[in-house]
Amino acid sequence: MPETPSRRRAVRHWLPYVPALRVWQAASLVSIIAFALSWTPPERPYTTLLVCLSIPALISWMLGQDTPFVLLAVAATVRLHQAGKPLLAGLLFALCAAKGHLFLLTPVRILARRDWDFLRGLLIGGLVLGALSTLVAGWSWPVEMWKAMQNPAFSPGPQVMTNLHGAFQEMPWGWAIEAALSLT
Repeated sequence: MPETPSRRRAVRHWLPYVPALRVWQAASLVSIIAFALSWTPPERPYTTLLVCLSIPALISWMLGQDTPFVLLAVAATVRLHQAGKPLLAGLLFALCAAKGHLFLLTPVRILARRDWDFLRGLLIGGLVLGALSTLVAGWSWPVEMWKAMQNPAFSPGPQVMTNLHGAFQEMPWGWAIEAALSLT
């Protein structure tokens, strides 16, 4: 990402890389464990086992991705909503903007259910996150973020993705193998 005045101002090195990575991975592991314990399926031991065996959870932890935090935010959002606190659930769900592409159809569900308190919380949470981003990175952060997302190094090709599409996309009939495995 190109160095800009607002980026220089926003980047502060509190920890060297390796200790910072260890703190991040510890927080990610805590998030994964908290997700497994807080998710409310009928069979908690079964869910905990599946989370422990989850290759995507392991890979996201190893690569230092933010997915464990999004998982925890989703679980906490569900718990708050089930507890009759849709405004707080919406506020918390705003954190899922980190992986907005996973939640593109969420507004359709919110509107279909006429869940106005949840929507209000989501909008307030989004405004707070936008204000914090502006405070930390300056007014140009949306343009800088857009440019970063367009950078091929930021979003590599499908051949290096750690999913079924990346694993089989260069094989003959890769799409069929991917579809068959997805269906199973």
